[in-house]
Amino acid sequence: MRRLTLMLFLGFFAVRSFGQFYVQPSVGYTFNSNPTVMSSTLITDNQKSVYTMKLRYGQGLYAGLTAGYCFWDRFFIELDAKKGLLTRNSASVEEIDLRELDNFYIAGFFGEIENSSPLFQFSPRAGYTVRTDRFAASFSLGPNFMKTKVKHRVTTTDYDFGEGFTLVPHDVESVQEYRGKLHTGLQAGLGLSWSLRQDLLVVFDFVTVFNNYRFTSGEVTFYEVDGVDRLGTLDDTDIDINPEDNKLNHSHYGLHLGVRYVFGRKGYVQ
Repeated sequence: MRRLTLMLFLGFFAVRSFGQFYVQPSVGYTFNSNPTVMSSTLITDNQKSVYTMKLRYGQGLYAGLTAGYCFWDRFFIELDAKKGLLTRNSASVEEIDLRELDNFYIAGFFGEIENSSPLFQFSPRAGYTVRTDRFAASFSLGPNFMKTKVKHRVTTTDYDFGEGFTLVPHDVESVQEYRGKLHTGLQAGLGLSWSLRQDLLVVFDFVTVFNNYRFTSGEVTFYEVDGVDRLGTLDDTDIDINPEDNKLNHSHYGLHLGVRYVFGRKGYVQ
């Protein structure tokens, strides 16, 4: 028992002697790498037109905080957390005035969808660093845990039949919210750092994430027709979720700039 205690003490002392703790706040921008594509079709006068729109989830401005430990001057472990601050994006397909068409077939969505997806994600990672006196490069890899609430604000025009079977347009605006549980993906990062002094560094990170986020529930929270609230007229505000097709792809890559402070030994440079 004494030998085991002595070995653990010496091992802890050795790691402390060759390693350092650090913290790193950062800001950056994330780009969706696999947007969701929606297609719409219009057939008129024997002419077929197909329109597409891309919904980019999780894309926007982020703030982050990383805490890590580097040992033996090469290997490190860290916990990286990021929160989306501005992740609002929009996509649209030009609406067509159906009253101007003599004959037509229409399928899909025409209008605008504004989506927001303020991700919270964290990733425990392990990595390796290569360094010179003031410059260092690193690679890291680990699981990505993600949680978000997706909101769609949909603006479109619906038609019904008036007198003489004429089409009557109605401006419709609705908000749909989708929620999911904590979901697991994969995160990898490449980092470049420059030492301002022995305990302070400027760090530039390139991070890529694969996470095909699953949502478990959906609800219509706002429904307005021609400027009048019609939410109470809906039979059911819950949105049916297809268990075989309940994914909103949040895979992305991001560029982040941070400042790292290293605690302890002044001779340490990362």
